[in-house]
Amino acid sequence: MNVPKKTIILCTGILISVLCTWLFARHIEWKMLIESFNDAEYFYILPAIAASLLAYILRAMRWQSIMLPIKRISFVNTFSFVSIGYLANHILPARAGEVIRPAMIAKKERIRVASTITTVVLERVFDLLGLIVFAIVTLILIPSPNENEIKTINTVQESSYESQTDNINHERNETGISFLKSIKKWIGIFAAAGIVAIVLLSLFVIYPRQVTNFLHKFFAYFPKRICASLEHMLESFIAGLQILGNLKHMVWILFLTMVIWILTAVSMYALCFSFDLALPFTGSCLVAVCLAFAVALPQAPGYIGLFHLATQKALEVFNIEIATSQSYAIALWGISIIPITIIGILFLWREGISLKDLSKFEEQNIGN
Repeated sequence: MNVPKKTIILCTGILISVLCTWLFARHIEWKMLIESFNDAEYFYILPAIAASLLAYILRAMRWQSIMLPIKRISFVNTFSFVSIGYLANHILPARAGEVIRPAMIAKKERIRVASTITTVVLERVFDLLGLIVFAIVTLILIPSPNENEIKTINTVQESSYESQTDNINHERNETGISFLKSIKKWIGIFAAAGIVAIVLLSLFVIYPRQVTNFLHKFFAYFPKRICASLEHMLESFIAGLQILGNLKHMVWILFLTMVIWILTAVSMYALCFSFDLALPFTGSCLVAVCLAFAVALPQAPGYIGLFHLATQKALEVFNIEIATSQSYAIALWGISIIPITIIGILFLWREGISLKDLSKFEEQNIGN
């Protein structure tokens, strides 16, 4: 029996999310977690949400700029489908919004779907390049774990309950150092992937005729119907790469990308004040880097589990008390997911599309 590819991806993502949720929740002390939320200063959530939404606005501006060689599209329409795309990512499996939003805007603006999909691919390339630069700078500026002037767990114990909590924290301190080393290795892998992506895209831009002729010869081995479809997609893809031929435009896109990453870290840093976290700004940058890696992995819709575990692991590097790190992770998930999801629902209503229609649209454009 052939199992649909989408079903396999969904089941794999759910299993990963369930495992990560268990790893995150197994050390939760509910009393301390509730106390952490009760003691939180919720005023600081407002600037955290503001910085997060501003990052989404800049993402819409960036996508608008990337699509400029194809067609000039209004900011309102661009932001509308960016919001709907994130809504789809949060409620549908396999990051469906990455295909839904270019397909939707192509239908509304009457342009080729392949061209708009190319712009999303370029977005991810710029995101990858920005992440590599952002991560390298973060790791250079971040203090070594054994140099952190933070409160250690070597305090006088007053009860067996506190002793058990400190033993857990001691384990977290040791894993925090190894976790930071793992992040450095992953950044090296992503840097290599970024270089490969740049080389391939550069070949398309510098030698479009040679690459096109090579691919046409390669497509000839496929049946005529598939060959015609591939050639049509190739033409649209090359048209979407026109942005790479304008150096000034590329610099602007890269600038927006770096500001987006910085605003993401600013949002996370602002939230630290709600829970009185003794976290430097480079710490919030590390959280942003870890989450960027985490959300790229297969998981259940809404990034349940993996988002929380990645945040907690990043905070272990700074010896943040476990109940505080867990409450922070839950709050960060809330301000990262809920506001843009609500905005996506409002824009979905503006476009006259229901959540049920969105699911059908995903099936039509992604298939099994």
